[in-house]
This record gives sequence, structure tokens and C-alpha cells, in this order.
Amino acid sequence: MASEAALDLIARLRDEASPGLASLGQALKGMLPGLAAAASLGAMAMALKNMVMAAGEEEAVMARLGITVANTGVAFEPLRGKTEQLTAAMRALGTEDEATMGALTSLTQITGDYAKAQALLPIVADMAAAKQMDLASAAMLVGRAAMGSVDTLKRYGIVLRDGATAAEALTAMQKKFGGAAAAMAETLPGQLAVLKMQWGELGEVVGSALVPLATQVVGAMAGMVTAAQGPMQAFVATVQSG
Repeated sequence: MASEAALDLIARLRDEASPGLASLGQALKGMLPGLAAAASLGAMAMALKNMVMAAGEEEAVMARLGITVANTGVAFEPLRGKTEQLTAAMRALGTEDEATMGALTSLTQITGDYAKAQALLPIVADMAAAKQMDLASAAMLVGRAAMGSVDTLKRYGIVLRDGATAAEALTAMQKKFGGAAAAMAETLPGQLAVLKMQWGELGEVVGSALVPLATQVVGAMAGMVTAAQGPMQAFVATVQSG
């Protein structure tokens, strides 16, 4: 008897819930296109945001490098073309433009000479690849060595005579690490790093082109979201009415 009563209760609950479930199903069905569109718009907005932010970050890094060079008494604009050549060469090794310009900024700050900073960059790239360190850390070590601070190089396998000069230290670093960056770029991990970097750089190019349109796009998307609020409120009301 208890089982029959339970079955009756379940049947009544099912019958009572059916109209509400049917209404909810219809509401969800009607909302699916809008929800799908909202999800697509959200993904597009995130991709656009990332591209624009990446482009803005690269511009900021370039601006910091320009200020650093200008503070040494040298105009940066005539050197921009050479800088772009260096970043292109470093891209072939799998290094992003921001990392290259950051290294150049550090080297210029340490040496006070942008021409010397550019000349030191290949050693920085080779040391970073050989010792598996980031470019910024390698730039600090190479820059300090170029200014005569060579004691810390022992930690990285560079053994020098007592009283070694900066020139001797840089020669020893070239001898030990030279070619490491190019060799690393030829390996599978290196090629994957190059591919990842190239994809990121492509996004930055697109982001730069889209910056003038970003405000218009965001405004249009905001209007779409506002238009979707009515159907969403109707859906919520249907759920609450049960």
C-alpha cells in the first residue's frame, strides 16, 4: 500500500509540473539563439580586447625605450628603423618584440650607450638560450659585465683571470655561448616558440589596426547586450513563476 501511495504522489507531481516544464522548455528554446549570439559576441570581445591590449603594450615598451635612449642625449626617431630590424631578427629566434625592446632598454640604462646596447644584444640572446633564462635577466648580466662587473659570471660557467677586463669577459661569453640562440631556434621547442611568437605578433598587428575602431565596436556590442536583456528577464520570470 505504501508503494501505491508513493506512485500516486509521483504521478500527481509529474502531472502538475508538466505545464511548467513545457513552458520552461519553450522559453529555453526561444532563448538559445540569443544565448549563442551572446556567447559568440563575448568571445569576439575578449579576442578583440586581447589584441588591442597587446598592441598597446608594445607601443608602451617602445616608448620607454625611446625615452631611455633620449636620456642618453641621442634622438631615438632616427634609430627606430634599426631597432625594428633588431626586433625582426630576434623574432626569427622566437623572441617577442616586447622582450627585445625591454632588453635594449636595460642595456642602455646600464651602459648609457644605445649603440653598445645593440652590439651586446646577440650575446644576451645566446646566453639566455644557453642557460635557459629570460632575456631580461641575461641583459642585466651582460650589461653589468660590459661595465666591468664580472664576478657573478662564475655562476654561469665563465671563469676569468683575476683582474679580467670587461672586454675579456665579453669575449669569454661569446666563446662559451655564441650560436646558442640560433641553434635553439632550429629545435622543435624552438620552432614551436617561434610559431607561438609569430601568432602573438600577428594579433598585435591586428590589434593596432583595430584600435581606432575599438570604441565603436564596444558601443555596438553594448547595444546588443541591452537588447538581450528583455528576453533574459522574460526567461527569469518564467523560471520564478514555475
